[in-house]
Amino acid sequence: MPKSDYPLVIVLGAVFAAIGAFAAIPDSWPRLRTLSFALFMGTFGLVCAALTLTPLHPAADGTWTIGGIPGFITGGPIPWWARLVAGFFAIVCLGTAALGLWGLLRDLLAGRRCE
Repeated sequence: MPKSDYPLVIVLGAVFAAIGAFAAIPDSWPRLRTLSFALFMGTFGLVCAALTLTPLHPAADGTWTIGGIPGFITGGPIPWWARLVAGFFAIVCLGTAALGLWGLLRDLLAGRRCE
């Protein structure tokens, strides 16, 4: 695998590790399941946000920078409709992650049990 693919592998690894942890954690640990699901939604939302905020014009070498990684995409620009879809998913996923973390934090500070 070329060195240029490492950032993509790290990002996708974080997304799939979080959802894999959610699937593997037993139902008797609701707080940890909530945390892993919130991490999944947050990482997927960040991926969608990075795609939405990709520059409209390529760099001098003809590649696009996504998430601060130059040369991440070597093909054409991301179409406007794909940016709208990715932006929608970014808002939904990041909002879900924030609400999940807020509920988890509120539950932990109140000392209540997650049911």
